[in-house]
Amino acid sequence: MKRLFKFIGRIRSFKYALKGIFTMLASQHNARIHAEATILVIVTGWWLGITRAEWLWVVLAVMAVWSAEAMLSGLSSGDSGCSNSNYDAVHAIEVGIGIVFGIDLPVSV
Repeated sequence: MKRLFKFIGRIRSFKYALKGIFTMLASQHNARIHAEATILVIVTGWWLGITRAEWLWVVLAVMAVWSAEAMLSGLSSGDSGCSNSNYDAVHAIEVGIGIVFGIDLPVSV
């Protein structure tokens, strides 16, 4: 039997995606560096008054960097081999969901 679309399920998926992004920021040093660089790029672009077309390229570049960082974080989180707990698997799944959210959000804007 086919599962019907449920709006509340979609809301929960956003919750998991955001949790994955925050988990990545909390656990990955390079992600925090990228966050600072992203803020710097946005402030500099605003200060320089770049055009709408230039903003599109900036968003594309930022999206590519964040997607690559999230994929790397997701791949590296499961390779420790030190633990049998489900934490690494859950962390990788949340970061993976964050990857999809990170790619879809800028594209939809």
